[in-house]
Amino acid sequence: MCAHYETVRRTRDKFHEIFDAEWPVQEPKPDMWPAYEGLFIRRPPELESADEAVPAREAVVGRWGWYPP
Repeated sequence: MCAHYETVRRTRDKFHEIFDAEWPVQEPKPDMWPAYEGLFIRRPPELESADEAVPAREAVVGRWGWYPP
């Protein structure tokens, strides 16, 4: 399994067009290794609230890698 990934390198407009999500406030690092912070696209936890103002997807910066349970 590969442990090194590169983040999406797109302009903010192209990012929104492809993923239908706003660019995160925190700038993601271009390289991702285990335990580094990287860019994730997810469904917001508030999506189930039926609030039309909540987007279907959001881009967030988070830490990833293999962690014991």
